[in-house]
Amino acid sequence: MQCARMALAAVVFAAAVFGGEEYKPGPDSKRQEGVPKGDVMKFTFEKSSIFPGTTPEQVRFKLVELVADPDVMVTLTDHRSEVPKGPLPLNPKVFGPVEKLSAKYWPGIPVVPTMSAGATDGAFLTPVGIPTYGVSGIFFDTDGNGAHGLNERVRVDSVYKGRDFLYDIVKIYANQT
Repeated sequence: MQCARMALAAVVFAAAVFGGEEYKPGPDSKRQEGVPKGDVMKFTFEKSSIFPGTTPEQVRFKLVELVADPDVMVTLTDHRSEVPKGPLPLNPKVFGPVEKLSAKYWPGIPVVPTMSAGATDGAFLTPVGIPTYGVSGIFFDTDGNGAHGLNERVRVDSVYKGRDFLYDIVKIYANQT
């Protein structure tokens, strides 16, 4: 269910982590006259919106620019994958069947492509040239369905219709040459 939600929702980079490990002075560290004492702090940005294609270094540069204090150093922690350069063109062999079946299951409802910039295999496959698409066919309530919470839920009729949609789409893809 989580994979289906991720494929359907437009996800932006949601957690960029900046800062360093906790610094412990070594035995040779000595207080020097005229050198201000600094603090090492670690910040987590949990509700940030970073556009697809933005590199961690670009975000770091912008934070340095916004802080505008030469005594503040912003460093990056490791990142989990290369940054996708933006959305890939939609392949008609992939998108055509989605539009056709969507019209059958949900007449009059447009198919709106969205980009999931992370939290899928696409974070690793796209940067090496393997186009990665996701489709679910499961509709969610506008309140977010309690995503990832103790009250996470999906309507039963949506699950069954989504299951049938996915079954049909896999059959179409499997029979393509």
